[in-house]
Amino acid sequence: MLSLFSLCPSPSSVWSLWRRGMAKSFILNTGAAIPSIGLGTWQISPGVVEDAIRAALQAGYRHIDCSPRYGNQKELKSANVEETIRWGIQMVHSVLPKSANEARIKENISILGWSIPEDLMAKLSEIKQAMGEASRPHQATTICARISGTNEPKPQPLLPCPAHTFVDSHFRSKLFISSTLLSFFLPILCLEMARSFLLNTGARIPSLGLGTWQIEHGAVTDAIYAAVKAGYRHIDSAVAYRNQKEVGLALKKLFEDGVVKRDDLFITSKLWPGNHAPEDVMEDIATSLKDLQLDYLDLYLIHGPIRIKKGTMFIPENLIPTDIPATWRAMEKLYYSGKARAIGVSNFSSKKLEDLLAVAHVPPAVNQVECHPVWQQDKLRKLCHSTGVHLSAYSPLGSPGSPGYSGPSILSNPIVISIAEELQKTPAQVALRWGLQMGQSVLPKSANETRIKENFDIFDWSIPDDLMAKFSLIKQACVRLLKIEFAIHPQSGYNTLDDLWDGEVDTGSKRTEPEDHSDFLRCFS
Repeated sequence: MLSLFSLCPSPSSVWSLWRRGMAKSFILNTGAAIPSIGLGTWQISPGVVEDAIRAALQAGYRHIDCSPRYGNQKELKSANVEETIRWGIQMVHSVLPKSANEARIKENISILGWSIPEDLMAKLSEIKQAMGEASRPHQATTICARISGTNEPKPQPLLPCPAHTFVDSHFRSKLFISSTLLSFFLPILCLEMARSFLLNTGARIPSLGLGTWQIEHGAVTDAIYAAVKAGYRHIDSAVAYRNQKEVGLALKKLFEDGVVKRDDLFITSKLWPGNHAPEDVMEDIATSLKDLQLDYLDLYLIHGPIRIKKGTMFIPENLIPTDIPATWRAMEKLYYSGKARAIGVSNFSSKKLEDLLAVAHVPPAVNQVECHPVWQQDKLRKLCHSTGVHLSAYSPLGSPGSPGYSGPSILSNPIVISIAEELQKTPAQVALRWGLQMGQSVLPKSANETRIKENFDIFDWSIPDDLMAKFSLIKQACVRLLKIEFAIHPQSGYNTLDDLWDGEVDTGSKRTEPEDHSDFLRCFS
């Protein structure tokens, strides 16, 4: 079984890569990311603070620390700060060095491309700890001098550690603002942060969206309208769902009624399997934009590693082999054009995602896959986390209404039920909240207004660690609710389920889909 450590020669080299590549931010217990280095503004005089912040942002800082209590005191000066800051990063702290000197601001951010060797990190633990607010001992700067190659030790300033929150600004989600004044509101803000996740594009994807697969034409408009009024800000659609025009009508009504603006929503659509040829990809997104009555999509996905002949129905006899690298190059052009502000994939196994990452100029922002407590996708989640690809979960409550489905149930699972009873929540709410706390966005489907609102009620509470641990007891056995067995066909390029899912599903388990796929495929044709 592939693991993060098998991708590199040794555990130590993996740790080194992690420290270098992932040190730019840390994940908070809300799922948000806090930049690992920020600019502290304490004691920067009013006359220079604006220039200092501007220089910091231009240099790459995305975290600004501020407080009304920071007075107009004389600026402290320090040298050899890179080593002290780098120590903080490697100790898994975010750090907030203060400076109004542009050269030093740039110097301070140069800590992300190198690391302190373990033997020298060990020496930092020998430093006598000061219990008061005195400057760092002489011993600390002696070690820092050895790391940097200089000889003259100098004192280090203390760094403030305030509370944090994201705010909208010119830099939107890329800029992290903090203030001690917000500490009173931190519990509320932490709950708000759980409402979205940061993509590798810098945009934020809402953590809860409305799935629209199998919602009937006559019901989808009302379902979307009810969902957005309830607080949903992500609508997941696709040409294959055969209701995308109705989704567009719902969006138009929401905009005309002033319920939301276009920028308030995150809209996802997907490439039709018959338009994988590079020359057809632009035509496909144009069709989706026309149906949805939009100028751009927030996210556009290759619907799966499955392709059919152009202009044909979605039936096994029309399957042909994919050429994902060629299709992805066309997807990248959409991203560059601005028609799709993020691009990604759906139904990709770990191997297929790795293969794509190896050739992509623009890495996929999202892999949308089936994921829920009965099929937790641990291997794929770890890969996504290590490569900066967000995992988004469709069928987070299972898909018991799918034609021909006869697989395991999520909502009747004894462990899910017991946790729901202890927390006085519904099994659906517990399954959705589990997904959020695992770091993935979730896309439950419902046309029932009561259930839509119920599914949204997952932000002002959390599953305690001891109960989260119980989810690991749910038997997985590599079981998918939908194995897409109809794709196993001589013309598809997949002769077995192992070919399609690269060994990530249990091919020996009882069949969960009928031999006759006509009911299932009718949903896409």
